[in-house]
Amino acid sequence: MEGLKWIKLGTEMFNDDKIKVIQSMPEGDAMLVIWIRLLTLAGASNADGYLMITEDVPYTESMLSTVFGKPLPVIQLALKTFEAFGMLENNPEGIFLPDFVLEQGDKLQDIREYN
Repeated sequence: MEGLKWIKLGTEMFNDDKIKVIQSMPEGDAMLVIWIRLLTLAGASNADGYLMITEDVPYTESMLSTVFGKPLPVIQLALKTFEAFGMLENNPEGIFLPDFVLEQGDKLQDIREYN
């Protein structure tokens, strides 16, 4: 599972209403840092938007707390908030960013095929 070395972030990201609302919440700035780290982790995982520590093991909330150096309650708040806004899904296969592949474009598929 070779990870990506880059991801695309839109320059209009902070103009998105969801991001504005999240930033206004308690722990909002921390949640935005977590969101960006989730995006980069999805790229590093290179698993079609799933957050994977290995090919077969998905990240858990407690793993994210350790890796991101954030208290577990802040991670849980962030994940719950992102799920409420449709930015991620927490399903039996793991934590999934449904729009990740779409937002990264065709280059993601090209890199996966190359690897």
